[in-house]
Amino acid sequence: MEKNNKMLLMGFACLLLFCCMAIPRVAEAKRAYVSDETVEINVRTGPSLQNKIIALLKVGDPVDLISEESGWAKVRLPDGREGWTLKKYLMNRLPWKIYALKLEETNKQMKQSIAKLKEENSDLLKQNKELTQNLEKTQEELALLKKKYSELKQGASTYLSLKKSYDELAEKSRFMESELNQLKQENNRIRYSQNIRWFLSGAAVLVFGWLVGLQMGKAKSRRRSRLYYD
Repeated sequence: MEKNNKMLLMGFACLLLFCCMAIPRVAEAKRAYVSDETVEINVRTGPSLQNKIIALLKVGDPVDLISEESGWAKVRLPDGREGWTLKKYLMNRLPWKIYALKLEETNKQMKQSIAKLKEENSDLLKQNKELTQNLEKTQEELALLKKKYSELKQGASTYLSLKKSYDELAEKSRFMESELNQLKQENNRIRYSQNIRWFLSGAAVLVFGWLVGLQMGKAKSRRRSRLYYD
């Protein structure tokens, strides 16, 4: 059975090889262009002027050259249709006129690109100038801020020193005020004591004077009584 399978495979391979050899090769198409020796050319259904026109091609239009016959060329159009046209109006390169037009268009595009690049370069230079000015302004503002910060820092240091001195003086002032109040209270107490002493002294003098006067009055009365009885 295995031998039969091998024979079948060999037979199938031979048949496939025969079929491949029997299939005709399609001719490779070559790219061609309509020559600038004419304005436009006709593409017909066959290789004669009596055949029907199926398309018109202009200078520089591309086609695929399939085959040639008696001054005629079988071509394939870009849309896939096939037809015949005179071989003398085809060439294997772009016509110089088309090259010139393409170069002119390219040159035009390059000029536009250069103009655009110049404009962009001008804008970039303008932006660079503005950025430079802004940078210089920012640096000046930064320097000013640094100066103000240094002054504030120095002022803060001075403020702290002054505040410390003020706090010390305020504390000393409160202490002296307390001492003064104590001295006032002591002074008032002393004055009150002195007033009391002066009052008592005066009262004592009055009492003493009154007693002296009283004794003197009694003595006079006794002397008078003696004189009267004597």
